[in-house]
Parts: sequence; C-alpha cells; structure tokens
Amino acid sequence: MKHPLFPSRRHKMGMPPGSLVYVGERQAEKTSIHLTEYSESNQPFCDIVTDLQVLRNAQISPSASWVTVTGLNDAETIGQIAEIFQVPPLLAEDILNTDQRPKLQETEGNLFLIFKVFGWQEEGEIITRDQITLVVGSNFLLSLLEGDDGFLEPVRQRIEQGQGRLRKEGIDYLLYAITDIIVDHYFLVLEKLGGQIEALEEEISVEPTPQTLQHVYKVKREILLMQRGIWPAREVLGDLLRHESPLIGRAAETYLRDVYEHVIQVIDMLETLRELTTGMQDLYLSSLSYRMNEIMKVLTVIATIFIPLTFITSLYGMNFRFMPEIGWRWGYAFVWVLIVLVAGGLLLYFRRKRWV
Repeated sequence: MKHPLFPSRRHKMGMPPGSLVYVGERQAEKTSIHLTEYSESNQPFCDIVTDLQVLRNAQISPSASWVTVTGLNDAETIGQIAEIFQVPPLLAEDILNTDQRPKLQETEGNLFLIFKVFGWQEEGEIITRDQITLVVGSNFLLSLLEGDDGFLEPVRQRIEQGQGRLRKEGIDYLLYAITDIIVDHYFLVLEKLGGQIEALEEEISVEPTPQTLQHVYKVKREILLMQRGIWPAREVLGDLLRHESPLIGRAAETYLRDVYEHVIQVIDMLETLRELTTGMQDLYLSSLSYRMNEIMKVLTVIATIFIPLTFITSLYGMNFRFMPEIGWRWGYAFVWVLIVLVAGGLLLYFRRKRWV
C-alpha cells in the first residue's frame, strides 16, 4: 500500500522524460470533459465533450472557454488534450503524476499551475485529497483533476446564472474564483479537524485509551499532509502576484492577493493544530501517569493499613504455650476490636492528611 507521505514511483523508473504514465490511486475513474463557454452578452454554453475537435474550436473562440477534465486514467486522451492546449511534454507528465508539489510555470504564453485540493467526507470523517492542474491562456482555462469536480459546481452555477462578475471579467477572474473556492475548502477541513481535536482533548482528560492515541496520530498525519500541500501553494500565489504576466490583470491581482492572505491564515491555523496534537500526545502520557499514580496511591494505602493488621495476627499466631491472652475468655473479641481500631485510626489519619 502506498504511503500518503511517501508515494511510490517505481513503475516509472527508467522511462524517458515526458513519458505519459498515470500515477494515482483512483484506477476506476473514467476521463470526462466538460466545456463551458461564456461571455458578458451571450448565454453560457455548457456541454459534455466527446469530440476533441470541439476543444480546438474553443481554443480560438472569441468567448471565454473553461474546460474541465476529470479522471486521468486515459493517458492517451490527456496527451491529446495537452497537445491541443500547447502543454509541453514535461508538464503533461506532471498532470498525470498526482503527487506533484504545487508549482507555477509560464510556457509559450500560457500559465501552468498545480494546487492540492482538500475536502471533507462526512461518511467516515476523513479528508479527501486531489490534485488540480490549471492551464491558463488568453481566452481559456483548462482544469484537470484526478477525481470529481463537484467542489467547482458553485463557480459553474455563477457563470450559468450570471451572478457576480465572472461573465463580465476575463479568464484571470475565473482563475481567482477557482483558487478562492479551493482555499475555502481548506477552511472547511480545518474546522472539522478542530472539532475532532476538541473531542480528543475531552476524551483524553476523561478516559484515554490506546485507540485515542491512535486517533491523535491519525489527525497529526492528516495535518502534515495538508501542510505539505498548502505551504507550497503560498509560494505559488506569491510568485503569481510577483510575476508580471499579461494574462493577469490588475483587478484580478487584487482578488488573488486576498486569496494569498487567506492561505497564510490557513497555514497559521495548521501550525496551531499541529502544536495542539503534539500537546495532546504529552497530555495522553500525563493522563496515563496520573491514573497510574492514583492506582498506586490506593494500593499503597491498602497495603499500609494491612501492615499493622498483619503484625497483630502474626503475633497471636505464634505457638507459645504461655501467652497472656491465650486463656482469656474475651481474647478473640479483643483482637478483633484491636484490628478495627487500628484500621479505623489509620483511615482517619489518612483522611485528615488528605491522602485519600
């Protein structure tokens, strides 16, 4: 099984650079293409593309075109799409390699960006991870994902319904809208992780179990995976803002700067959550140590009470013939009264000392 922090690339060893080989976990996903053409004056056109010639026409269309490709299993189709949109072979290889680090690169008048997408699956309370590749041209934006693009549906609806400024602005504003919704999902995941951490803190303080510690390790690993995907995203957005590309207008720069600030906020929150999980490990060990001390204290009190009682019973268990209380009629009762008085006196003493 491939470890999420250390992905395997053994099946690509020895292949020449630019070889289009799908490297991912979702082997059953089929490649589908969705085209959205829009402009300020005309009603948007949305359709599923089955003929790649439609993409060639969309590339030279005066309207803005948004092409979404989901499912990267069909390397041949992805290679043809990359050729249509003039994506170099090395970058096309990065599209199919879904464990790429977020990056920004400009090629032949286009911008090539990679981001990590994180979502939350309520069933099982797990974090979903995906990679989105964005190819930005003067009148088109190509987005490619390994899995489902449902998180982009609000952007598509805004285009279809004419809400906001999407149909009035250029492709650079669409780039902002996509990056903004990606970062919004970061906040959603952090909120869910924060709730899990609060529940774990309460569980550790009340009754920790080995399963609790395993859950803490799981949450900490998820945070590390998010940091690995979000830290480079800050660099990508920073380079995009510093990069004087004709594809990014000044109006879009203002919005992208807002996304950049949100990413910094996400990184700060991730660091806080990571410190909390580290503190929970120490809290778990301290809680176990405290419970063990409480148990040892109770056992020590019991042992301390029984030490003088054991002395008394052993004293009268000696088989000497001449003992003062041997022939006494009330000797047996006297010993029991002595035992009760000693035990009660010790308990009273421990309570006054607040040891029990």
